[in-house]
Amino acid sequence: DSNGSLQVYGIDFLKEASNGEMGYLNLVDQNGTLTGSNYVAEPNMGECVILWKVAELLNVSIGDLIHINYQQYSLDVEVVAICEQDLKFTELENALIIINLEQAQSFMQREGEINLIMGTIKNPQSIYVVSDIDFTKRQIREIGTRIQQRLDPNAYTVAMPKLQEISAQQFMLMGMTIIFWFITIISMLITGILINSILSTSTEERIREYGILRVVGGKKMFPVKMVI
Repeated sequence: DSNGSLQVYGIDFLKEASNGEMGYLNLVDQNGTLTGSNYVAEPNMGECVILWKVAELLNVSIGDLIHINYQQYSLDVEVVAICEQDLKFTELENALIIINLEQAQSFMQREGEINLIMGTIKNPQSIYVVSDIDFTKRQIREIGTRIQQRLDPNAYTVAMPKLQEISAQQFMLMGMTIIFWFITIISMLITGILINSILSTSTEERIREYGILRVVGGKKMFPVKMVI
């Protein structure tokens, strides 16, 4: 038996499935290898779906029971599927025990309540423009503002994790651009120094040869005639 501190999410599987691209739960086998199928059902009461990292941490497989304790609440759930999440949660949310929304509300004794509503943008290709990050940020902020205007700001807040990720990527892109230009300038300087050294050496050799020819009696036009 193993134990640990993990996150438990209660979600409405059916509503998420009927509301478009809300991410996927990709099924894996007992070795953690993707099977090529998605989990499209909904766990019943007393059942759960876990991510692969949880299966590794707790050393559990399909059919095993997981005992959950939270403050004064406790719950036993059976593992019915092991998955890898694909754009359903953030990258940091990779060790989750997922139960249906009704089970979570009953477990927390908060029937009819939820913590948050998560949504995605329809036609994201019209919003997320890789070549113009500033445009993308403006569009996302405008969408967030419209949503917030429909809600009571004293009771609800709008979180935009993708906007934060885009801002972080923009900062990283600026850093990479600066490094690229720095390397380019250094390369040009090194190339210029090498070319100057080669030309200087070649010129010195030509002058030396010309001097030798003059010493041994060559006329002024003799070196030119040799080249021609």
